[in-house]
Amino acid sequence: MEFQDYCKLLDGAGRHIVGIGLTAFGRISPALVTSNYEIVCYKWGSDLSFLKRFCPIRAVQRDFSPNEVEKLNTQAILKHPGVLRYLQSLGKIAVFSYKHTEWVDRFCQEQGWLLLANPRAIRDQFEDKDAFFTLVRRLGLAPIPGEQWEVEKFTEDDYRRLRKRLGRQLVFQLTSFSEGGGKGTYFINDISDFRTFLEDAKGRLDLSRTQLVNVSRFIDGISGSITGCVTRYGVLTGLVQTQILDVPELVNLRERRGIWRGHDWSFRHYSSAIQKGAERIARNLGEAMAHQGYKGVFGVDLMIDAKSGKVYPNEINPRYTGAFPVYSFLQLQKGEIPFDVFQLLEFLDINYTMDFAAVDRSLKAPKEGAHLVLHNKDPERWAEVKGDLKAGVYKLSSKFKVKSEKFGVEWVREGVTPLDIQHPDEFVLTDGVPRRGDLVKPHLRCGKLVFGRTILDGTHNRLNEWARTIVNEVYFRLDLQPVDLP
Repeated sequence: MEFQDYCKLLDGAGRHIVGIGLTAFGRISPALVTSNYEIVCYKWGSDLSFLKRFCPIRAVQRDFSPNEVEKLNTQAILKHPGVLRYLQSLGKIAVFSYKHTEWVDRFCQEQGWLLLANPRAIRDQFEDKDAFFTLVRRLGLAPIPGEQWEVEKFTEDDYRRLRKRLGRQLVFQLTSFSEGGGKGTYFINDISDFRTFLEDAKGRLDLSRTQLVNVSRFIDGISGSITGCVTRYGVLTGLVQTQILDVPELVNLRERRGIWRGHDWSFRHYSSAIQKGAERIARNLGEAMAHQGYKGVFGVDLMIDAKSGKVYPNEINPRYTGAFPVYSFLQLQKGEIPFDVFQLLEFLDINYTMDFAAVDRSLKAPKEGAHLVLHNKDPERWAEVKGDLKAGVYKLSSKFKVKSEKFGVEWVREGVTPLDIQHPDEFVLTDGVPRRGDLVKPHLRCGKLVFGRTILDGTHNRLNEWARTIVNEVYFRLDLQPVDLP
């Protein structure tokens, strides 16, 4: 079957598909593969009018009463009285969401809606870092050398002995902390880092039950990842991609390290040996997940040893990852069938055929481009958007100089996806771009920058000068100012 044949199957699915999420851009990828789709999001970003060319979109901030949303997540959007009435008017729908709670599972069942995601009972077994490393060892996939300790019993003397056994630089991962983006990961270089870890971990965890931390040797390498998709025909795998971590322009480095902020597909096209090693890891893990009832898209975080070229599995993300929806657009650019096709076909239980080997081979074309996620970098205070920078295609221009940089950013034309970049020097500002006067909660995303070329400078945690200039100028123009809410 060809791509268009799969699209026709999805167009004729018995249920209308509705994406639910904070921003429309974050749920746009199914619109690339079926016309049987619409989105209900929270944010009325300045990219919404252009994204509506892909599918119908309703935003709580514009089409419903935003004051009735308690939190900014899928559960709160579904509970909104106006949203609920609208969704009920659509009949027996299918709900597309990245990550959800047990309440969302139950609520969709009560409404007679089909949730296009794995139940938490299946997903959570792979979120747990302790279970992950147990699985890795059982499958014969060599993990990074390390040990496991109880947080409450972990002492400074234990830490000093670990340094002697594993090395001076260590990485700690809390096993029960399932939030993505590296927020359960700590880089420990000295006793001060260790004390900070203990204080932070004990403040975040429920110590009435045993809490574990995986301690591993720090690998001097590249933080990578690979996408997989469990289908009835086997586990499809994508391309090894470079993750962007801890760039100071995007992260408050007073906090923990290991914080994810994007991908750079142009930075490095990895060797056949590294690609095959990553595929083996993803396929073995995906097959084990399938045995537990898992299906659809997942991601595996990797550590690629710069010296030996060895690939180590570091974490499973049993859901859509932060690479999407940009990765789906890049797949279309290369003539690939997006992973979204198989995610939807599997959960909608549609009969289809596939030449598995041919499709899997086709998913490895080198990709070009990068993306960065913008946040309110203040970990404690809300911010008000004092500036005015709308979504669109931009470029650096000497005509728009600012105090801090030699160049400013110049709006070129409408466009909010990677497909809208026509020149290597252009970039896109998209993903719920806030308007003047909007409030942004601590750590909340406030946009995404998409590029058509590499933005890294030699490693995964340093932007090149071009990208640094863009990031600094975009933040300058958005002008996020801390505010105290009543």
